[in-house]
Amino acid sequence: MSFRPPLAPGIGPASMLPTVVTEARRTFTDDLEARGFRDVERGRSQRVRTESGDRARLAKVTASYPLESDAADRLEIEGWLGVWHGSGFRIAGGAYPVDGLEGLLAETPESERPTTDPNDFRSALLDLVRAVE
Repeated sequence: MSFRPPLAPGIGPASMLPTVVTEARRTFTDDLEARGFRDVERGRSQRVRTESGDRARLAKVTASYPLESDAADRLEIEGWLGVWHGSGFRIAGGAYPVDGLEGLLAETPESERPTTDPNDFRSALLDLVRAVE
């Protein structure tokens, strides 16, 4: 992300980072809600290094998606959104299932089921976020 026209003299990207972080997190949670996710909540934050060496601020988001009219039948998700400034602002993130996927795959033959380990999903997502340049 970049600014057009450029930021005014004396206003550096570092001073804009809190605003960009706040807006990115709000937009991410709004997008989840617009797609039908419920109980969207922001969680803890942490920092990670990207592959380019920049430090990204990651924010955790949790939510659930109702699968049927039965409130007990839900897909629980966890998401991470990273925001940082390198050569311009970078925003990257996504979400993955942490519970309820097994029920969706119950009728799929076991030999054809994909992995459903949330730790694998988390690692893959964070690898993708770190790779954004």
